[in-house]
This record gives sequence, structure tokens and C-alpha cells, in this order.
Amino acid sequence: MGAPLSATRPQARDKRAFLLASRLLDAHPSRKSLAAIGHAFIDEPMESDLDCPTCLTDAVEALLDRLDWHHEDLLRMKPALIRAGIKRKAVGDFERGRIVHVNGWLLGETEVRLCTVAALHVT
Repeated sequence: MGAPLSATRPQARDKRAFLLASRLLDAHPSRKSLAAIGHAFIDEPMESDLDCPTCLTDAVEALLDRLDWHHEDLLRMKPALIRAGIKRKAVGDFERGRIVHVNGWLLGETEVRLCTVAALHVT
């Protein structure tokens, strides 16, 4: 088990966050769409209590916390398992009323966090 992102040096944190974000996003074919929604979430006034991370490291940590995944677990997961885990959590968000309005879209908190990661992930 590796150290959490917050316990590593800043430069190492950034590289680790980029790697984790890449892993999350490689599991989704619609990366550009995710990023567009993420940018809309970051740019528009907040209509929810959901915090909006402004750096990739914070966005990745927020999503992993939401999914209850450790970063080492994510690195071992197959893309289909990543997609299924995110979908399962997103469905649960809607069932529990954890919905965020973003530029006309209704999204679960988990989806918004994924979109924020996509927006902050620069390749």
C-alpha cells in the first residue's frame, strides 16, 4: 500500500495525480465530453454544496475518496471495473439525491468529480 497523495512531495504528487487521472480517464471513451462538463462545473457559479477542486491532485483525491478506492487499487483495476465502479456510485448518487446541476445537465456527484478530473487533466 502506497502513501496517500497528500503525504508525498509536491512534484511527486503532481506526477502521481496525473498517472491516476490518466488511469481513470483511459477507462472512458468520451474524455472530451467529460472535460467539457468539468470545465462548465469549474467555470459556473456553484448551485450545490459540492466543492470544486482547482488542481488535479485535489480532484483525483476527491474522486477516489468518493469511490472509496485507494490509489494503489485503482492502478490494478481493469478499465471495465473502473467504469462499473463509477457507474454504480453514480446510480447511488441519484438514488440518494446527490445531484448537481451543471450547465443544464443533471449529474451525480461522482460524475461531476470525474468530469472535474478530466477538465484538469492536461495531456
